[in-house]
Amino acid sequence: MPEDRMSELERRLGVFVERFERLDSDNVRLRGRVEALLEELEGLKRECEAKSLQLESLTQQRLEVRARVRRIREHVSSLEEPIANR
Repeated sequence: MPEDRMSELERRLGVFVERFERLDSDNVRLRGRVEALLEELEGLKRECEAKSLQLESLTQQRLEVRARVRRIREHVSSLEEPIANR
């Protein structure tokens, strides 16, 4: 009977070692995947920041154009007034 128990223990230990090696292998693979995803995330973050700066610049340019158009309209409007009203 002790031999049966020893055989069972060896079998269970073999299964344990096999599962542990599989988990270790999966862990290595998943660490690589996490690293790749973190690098991708950093790239997307830089891209987002660049687009945000570009959007701010375009918004500022739009405000400047609107202000110029408003001033031009005021000048054109004043030119359209009759001379007597000036």
